Amino acid sequence: MLCSAQRNFGRRAIGATLGLWFALGSMLLAQPEPKHKEPIRVKAKPSEPGSYYGPHSGKCLITIRGADGKVQEVVDINLKDQLQVFWNLSRPKAQEDISKHKLLSSPDYYNKKVTVAAADKRASLHLGVTPSANQVALSYLVMGHEVSFKKKNRILGADPLAPDSAVTIRFDLELIAVFKTSGPPSGPLVLDNAEVKVRGVRVSVDGNWVHDVGEYVIERFRKTDFEAMIERSFTGAAVDVKDLLGSGLQVINSKLTGYTHRKGYFLQSPKYDKSTGALVLELVEPRKIDPNLTKPRIPPKTIDKSKLPIDR
Repeated sequence: MLCSAQRNFGRRAIGATLGLWFALGSMLLAQPEPKHKEPIRVKAKPSEPGSYYGPHSGKCLITIRGADGKVQEVVDINLKDQLQVFWNLSRPKAQEDISKHKLLSSPDYYNKKVTVAAADKRASLHLGVTPSANQVALSYLVMGHEVSFKKKNRILGADPLAPDSAVTIRFDLELIAVFKTSGPPSGPLVLDNAEVKVRGVRVSVDGNWVHDVGEYVIERFRKTDFEAMIERSFTGAAVDVKDLLGSGLQVINSKLTGYTHRKGYFLQSPKYDKSTGALVLELVEPRKIDPNLTKPRIPPKTIDKSKLPIDR
């Protein structure tokens, strides 16, 4: 059986730990959670031509097609490389914001360390293409982020020689972006939604704390139920990054507007090309109309035969 001091310690430890897991969702980039709760998911209709949903290399082809139907130029862009650059540029600011969060400002916490992992070739990309909705969805998963610190042992009745608690929380971050290809000629790609979500939470509490709390939890709950409660409270926390990612989308838009805005080209619905494994954005030149065909047709002059002179 546990003594009252141990039970009190367990209750307080659980409350403090759950408070940390709840708050970590807002720590990422220090922005408020968006209003929508459901994760952004766009799955293409399997029967729809040009649709796709699955792993992707990042290959994106911008095809410029003339009015005669012939391909004039093909621009090759790798979306995965673009997302990697965006992620790594945003990483120092995200790390700094998390480190300054009020949750980690407690004098009882020390040896604090925040690590937002850099994106590299191990990051995975999933692509969703829905031509009928002019819609493209990207899911970019970067693994291996960590928040760790030590907490001073200040529990009444605890062994004064017991080591301070060491807490480590590891998690993955998923960047989900949805954009449409139905924008105006000045910006044909429009970012519909963009957010970072927390995935795959793993929690480690070492030293005396994990032993005492573990015994208390096993006595009161089944351990799996407790882990599920942690998972529900933390996994899925989201941060809106639409403003940040919107500037990155301009890299692709700048390549399109030279044709759509200046030359009047039309951006077709997005499609997935199985032969090349690429997302295809196709620009089509408008058909040239013969100016002679646009002139108004003048009807032939009619003659009133009643006014003609009569031959005698």
